[in-house]
Amino acid sequence: MDKKHYNIEILLDNNHGAKEIKKISYDNRNIISWYPFNKGKALIINTEKVCLVNYLKSVVKDVEVINDANYDFSMLKDYCDGVNISCSDIKDVKLKNKYDYIVIDNLGKYSLEYLLLYIPKLLKEDGKIFYFFSNKLGINKLITNSNNDDDCYLRKDVEKIIKNSNMKSKFYNVFPNHYIPEIIFCDEYLDINKSISYNSIYFDDNGVSKKENIFFKKMTDYNLLSLFSNSYLVIMGKEDINNDMLFIRYNNYRKKEYNLITYYKNNRYYKKTNFNDSCNFLEKIIDNYNHLKNMDINIIEYKKEGKEIFSPNVVGDNLGDVFKEKCNNDVDKVKEFFNVIWDRLKEIYKEFVDVSYENVFSEYNVSITSEQLKKLHFVDKLYIDMILQNVIVKNDKYYFFDQEWMMEKAPIEFLLFRIIWYALEELDLDVNKYSSRYFLKEFGLEEYNDVFFELEILFQKSIRNNWYKYYEEYQKFDSIDSLKNKIDVQEKQINEMEQNIKKLACEVTFLNNEISNIYNSKSWKVTKPLRVLTEKVHKKES
Repeated sequence: MDKKHYNIEILLDNNHGAKEIKKISYDNRNIISWYPFNKGKALIINTEKVCLVNYLKSVVKDVEVINDANYDFSMLKDYCDGVNISCSDIKDVKLKNKYDYIVIDNLGKYSLEYLLLYIPKLLKEDGKIFYFFSNKLGINKLITNSNNDDDCYLRKDVEKIIKNSNMKSKFYNVFPNHYIPEIIFCDEYLDINKSISYNSIYFDDNGVSKKENIFFKKMTDYNLLSLFSNSYLVIMGKEDINNDMLFIRYNNYRKKEYNLITYYKNNRYYKKTNFNDSCNFLEKIIDNYNHLKNMDINIIEYKKEGKEIFSPNVVGDNLGDVFKEKCNNDVDKVKEFFNVIWDRLKEIYKEFVDVSYENVFSEYNVSITSEQLKKLHFVDKLYIDMILQNVIVKNDKYYFFDQEWMMEKAPIEFLLFRIIWYALEELDLDVNKYSSRYFLKEFGLEEYNDVFFELEILFQKSIRNNWYKYYEEYQKFDSIDSLKNKIDVQEKQINEMEQNIKKLACEVTFLNNEISNIYNSKSWKVTKPLRVLTEKVHKKES
């Protein structure tokens, strides 16, 4: 690890504020690091993001940064080698060779219209422009009633500006935002998979509640998610944007050794390493697949190519969606569903083992009595990702996918706890009344709720990076009805503003015509000498 890279690690581990962390976090490169860049020449406009610049330098090789006076150069100069950084107006850029890629991180003092007057002249014929911005109608904005981002616009306005510039474009939806993207997907992907979910984890000064997921799922159901995306990435070019990457997911909160990128293209799901440190983890996923296959479990096949593994898109119903549809927030149906799942688990895990002091609870230092241990059913290898959301149902058969995590010497009851815990997030039940504890009671496992919860928390802490503490969630959120009302109010305000603009434009046109008529009138011309004399008198008096 080079010295500068090591220093970034130290900065991330130290107690810096979110503003500084945003400049150096590895997550800020997510917005473009999925794109298949080729070697060439790249320009970044108005950025302070160290890892964004360094990533582009690593793949494109020749990178320049042009910032206006409002953007700080210091961290870039300290942590970016071989990058030409300057302060200039975009119209003054003089080229020897045109750029293959231009990234607009922030508009700064420019408008998008201004940049699109000059940028296309700097771009090669097949070059690409990347621009990311916050959505005025984003779910996070509607929840917090805030539009305090510098670059915050409506998608339709940006589409109109791009169209007027004669550029071709493709839009991607970005959550939780373009500073720290976790999922990126184009509109076409929503026709393939409506079971998208994500963890709404933010830097503290951009935080909203995890309850954002409720609105996220509702907007997916209403087929309105692309209209209310928190942020957008738009790729522009002089030619059509032909990119077969439809969906990208990052593991923002994970340590480097567990950090992968999942993406969808050509009817396949791929996983690849996000850092060199995560190569071993990719191998473990292949091991998990092989072991599950040997257990005669239906698991979606993985194949390996270089530092990537891929699986075909198996068409079927997601078990999480089936659960939500069948139960429809009916508690008795939820109980019945969990009983069916429990029976299936006991069919999968048949060979139990005796445990000594060496087990999953001792590994994570979780307090549990010897009497409690005796009642549990331990297996050598427990695949704890067998939650509803990771199962495809086809012809009443379960097909497991995305089995990343395995615990040794662990009880199948803990897997049941995880299934219940993550399934309840899909429902609008009263979580205080119908908690995991309530449903574990049906299986005589109520006494294990706190033990399992502690194990889950410690497991999550073991895979999360040290700067996860800089991600926070708001506690306040609105109801769906309140959200709809905010949308109606904002759309009404937008329409009123557009009408006012049209009215003012008409008034300006009318006044210009009046002024023109006055200038061309005979009386104006006749009185010219008198006006000149009046001006001379006023100057003399002053």
